[in-house]
Amino acid sequence: MARLFSKSVVPCEIETDIVTARWKKLLWNGPFTPISVLGGGITTAEMIKSPSAVGLAVRVMEEILILAEKTGHPIHRFIIEKILENTRTMTPSRTSMVQDYDRKLPMEVEAILGNTVRIAERNGVSVPYIESLYALLKLVDAQNRSS
Repeated sequence: MARLFSKSVVPCEIETDIVTARWKKLLWNGPFTPISVLGGGITTAEMIKSPSAVGLAVRVMEEILILAEKTGHPIHRFIIEKILENTRTMTPSRTSMVQDYDRKLPMEVEAILGNTVRIAERNGVSVPYIESLYALLKLVDAQNRSS
């Protein structure tokens, strides 16, 4: 598959540690998709310009790093600044969670936050920021789909 993509214009990287790759993906999705919905549908550009949104995102990312390490997949903390920089320079967009919210579709609350909370509980890791986002998003998701 990678060979096919490498012959095209589509960038392709081969990941040998899929679990660590999933933790790295969660480092962006974990904070930014919930913040985008709870912020009223704000774009990536609006989030990254907000000191309070960035502060919350960093705290969520720190909790994810602790959890990843506890489960045997340590990731260096420098990735947080890299993620913030990538978010600063990306084309402003609305997250998929906001798009689901707008269409009154189920948001990926369980896949992104619920699973993370349950992994934290099983491993005795405190994740209060993630738990707060999870509780709020479950409420928002249920109310949005019932209206």
